[in-house]
Amino acid sequence: MSSKEVPVKNGLLLNSPKQDEVLRDLSIIGLIGSAQYGKLYFNINTYKKKAQKALDLQILKKHQLIRNKSAIPIYTLGATGMVLAGLDYEAEANKWKLFSKNDVLQRLVFFQLYEQFKIADKDVFIETAEEPFIASINRQGKSFAVLVLRGNEEKIKQFFRYNADKLPTRILIVTEEFTHLQPIMQFIKPYLGRIRVTTDHELKNSIKDMFYLYNEQEWKKDSVN
Repeated sequence: MSSKEVPVKNGLLLNSPKQDEVLRDLSIIGLIGSAQYGKLYFNINTYKKKAQKALDLQILKKHQLIRNKSAIPIYTLGATGMVLAGLDYEAEANKWKLFSKNDVLQRLVFFQLYEQFKIADKDVFIETAEEPFIASINRQGKSFAVLVLRGNEEKIKQFFRYNADKLPTRILIVTEEFTHLQPIMQFIKPYLGRIRVTTDHELKNSIKDMFYLYNEQEWKKDSVN
């Protein structure tokens, strides 16, 4: 590990409820887009100074996802952030390198969904969930396990086929298009009563108007309860 990847002593002395929230969430999800970091945890107009301070203190570490010839800046926990989050930074430091492009996109999409939950309700937080779920969103004591459909169809098929006893009570699926659900449909069909689906396009809507329930052989608008 290079000298730049060891915890910064001054950073270890920092403590705030907002920072604790960031550390907890990133320790679960693994990464976040830089703009999402600003929107969810700080003021979008002033977050860059806070982000730079966190980068300087190795609380965060910056990377880039190249997509459609555009660079998307993303953050993971840095060495200081991992220690503050209670993680073993020697073991975790390069874990993000194991993420495929689809893994990264799944997590960025998850935070888009989480942003809408945060807008709708202050009583919202992130919980761990078993793979292939990215995580669960807890809203007023109700937990919604989130699947983001991006190149992980086989993992989803296997989970629904062999782990029915572990299926969460409430499941949210985000997909690019409803047609992309077809490969997994026969596996999720027995559990459609507990599943709500939304699309990338619908993520700009409020949580009251983004979800669909499968009813009478088609997806119809519904809400989360």
